[in-house]
Amino acid sequence: MHDDAIFLNTVSEMSQRAGGTEWDSIRACGLLRHLLLDEQTLIDRVNKPEDRRLDIRYEVMGTIESGLVYNPASGIPKPVSAFIMDSLYPPVARAQPWPPLPSFSLKRDKFLSFVVGWVDGNVEVTVKDVIRF
Repeated sequence: MHDDAIFLNTVSEMSQRAGGTEWDSIRACGLLRHLLLDEQTLIDRVNKPEDRRLDIRYEVMGTIESGLVYNPASGIPKPVSAFIMDSLYPPVARAQPWPPLPSFSLKRDKFLSFVVGWVDGNVEVTVKDVIRF
């Protein structure tokens, strides 16, 4: 099967699994690994320089470009765990009743290192960690 067909089938399957069961979420992470984390990612295989190289970016929302960061100057105690998963899907984040956070357009490496939460008060969780989980 040609890389273009694999890519289109992968994106189609992800669309079908969106908002589905727990198994759908687990399977979607596997598909994201193929798209973003494999040694030669599926996105890189179809985005070849010689025929159609695109500057692919990923839009996220947060207080800063690196993601969730605790501000000790706020005077608010640091929570044991916190996540800002809406930041990965800006249309949902913009629909929330609170003021919207700034959005950032990131290249893949910055996107994968974007901090979406922390656990146990100090262990950062990135987009890459969520996909691998």
